[in-house]
Amino acid sequence: MIRITKEDLTRPEAIRRKIINLSLPAVGENLFRTIFSFVDMAFVGYIGSTALAGVGLSNQVIFVFMAIMFSLNIGTVVLISQNVGAKREEKARYSAYQSIYLGIFVSIVFALVPIFFSDKIFSLFNTTPELKNFASSYFFWILAPSFVFVLPFMFGAILRGFGDTKSPFKITAFANTLNIFLDYCLIFGKFGFPALGVTGAAIATSLSRGVSVIIYLFVLFNKKGKVRLSFRFPKPDFFIIGKILSIGFPASIERFMFTFGNLIFATIVLTLGPKGYAAHRIAINVESLSFNAGLGFAIATTTLVGQVVGFGEMEKAKKVAYEAMKITVVLMGSVGILLFFFPDLLIRIFTREIDVINQARTAVKIVSLAQPLLATIFILSGAFRGGGNTKTPMISTGIGVWLIRIPFSYLFVKVMGLGIAGAWYAVVLDTAFKALFLWINFIKKANFKQHVLT
Repeated sequence: MIRITKEDLTRPEAIRRKIINLSLPAVGENLFRTIFSFVDMAFVGYIGSTALAGVGLSNQVIFVFMAIMFSLNIGTVVLISQNVGAKREEKARYSAYQSIYLGIFVSIVFALVPIFFSDKIFSLFNTTPELKNFASSYFFWILAPSFVFVLPFMFGAILRGFGDTKSPFKITAFANTLNIFLDYCLIFGKFGFPALGVTGAAIATSLSRGVSVIIYLFVLFNKKGKVRLSFRFPKPDFFIIGKILSIGFPASIERFMFTFGNLIFATIVLTLGPKGYAAHRIAINVESLSFNAGLGFAIATTTLVGQVVGFGEMEKAKKVAYEAMKITVVLMGSVGILLFFFPDLLIRIFTREIDVINQARTAVKIVSLAQPLLATIFILSGAFRGGGNTKTPMISTGIGVWLIRIPFSYLFVKVMGLGIAGAWYAVVLDTAFKALFLWINFIKKANFKQHVLT
C-alpha cells in the first residue's frame, strides 16, 4: 500500500517517487489491456474489415455502460483514498463493502439490456446487415455475463483507493494472457474448440474476466492482504452508497456525454464505409499505446491527490499534479514522436488491406502530435477527481465533444470532404480545447472537496 505523507510534500523527489511507484503497475496494467486489445482486434481482423468494424461499433455502445462503471470507480477511489489519507482505514473498508453492493446491483441491471435489446440497438445504425450482426453478437456475449463485466472494475477501484496498483496489474496480466489463448482457440477453432469467429472473441473475453473475479476475491478477502475484507458483510448503507454515486455522478455524466457524442462521431466516420471505419478503430487502438500510459499516471494522481486532500492539504495537493504532469507529458510526447515516424509498425498488426492501412496511417500521424495535450488532460482530470471535484472535467468534456468534436467532424468530413483526416483534425481540436480549459481552471481555483467519513 502506497501512502503519501505531509513530509513527502516538502520534497519534490519524494512526490515523484510515490507517483512513479504507484503509476508503473497501473501503466503495466493498461499496457496489458492494450496488448489484449491489439491481439483481439488483430485476430478479428483476419476475419475481415467488416468483422473488425462490427467489433469496433459494438465497443462504441459498450462504452455507454463503461461510462456508468467509470462513475462508480471514481466515487469508490475518491471515498476510499481520502479516508486512507485521513488514517480512517476502517471507514475505507466500510466504503469498500458498499461499493461491492453497488456493483452487484448494477450487474443485474446491465444483464437485462443485451438479453432483451441486443438486436434492436444496432438496428439504429445506418450500416450493412452483416456489420450489424457482428456487432450484435459481440455485444451480447460481452455484456450478458454482466457480473464478470462489472465486478473486476469495482474490485480494481477498491484496491487503487487503498494505494495498491500492483495487484490489479498482476491480475490483469494473467487474465489477458488467458484471454489471448482463448481468443486463438475460440475465434479460429484450435485445440478442439469450435470456430466461433467474432462471437468467440467475446466469449473468450468474458471467460478471462470471470477468472479475474475469482482472483480479485482472494486478494480482497485475504486476511494477510492489504485490504483484509471479511465475508461478514455489514448491512447496505444507503448514505455511503449515495455518497459514492454523488461523487461519481458528474463523472458519469461526463462519460455519457463523451460516449454518446462519440456514437454520433462514429456515425459520421461510418459514412466513409467499412474500410474507413475499420481504419478509424485501428487508429484508436494504436493511439492507446500512448494514452494508456498516461491513464496509468492519472490513476496514481487521483489516488495520491485524494490522500492529500483527505488530510486537509488542499493547495499542496496541486504539487502532486504538477509533478505527475511533468513526467506524463514527456512520456506521452515521446510515444507520440514514435507513432508519427513509425505508424505502420503497429497498424499492420491489425490488417493487410492497403486502403485501410493508408487511412489509418493518416489518422495516427495526426493524433500523435496531440499527445502532450492529452497527457495534460489525463493528469489534471485525475487531480480534479482525486480532490472530489468531478464537475470541472465534466464541463470540459461536454463542451469539447458536443461543441467542437461533433460539429467540426461533420464540417471536415461531410462538407469539406477531408475523409478520415477531417475526423481526426476534429479530435485534435477537441483535445486542445480541453487541455487549455482544465489548465486555466486548475491554476485559478481547483475547488477540491473533502469526503472523509466521521
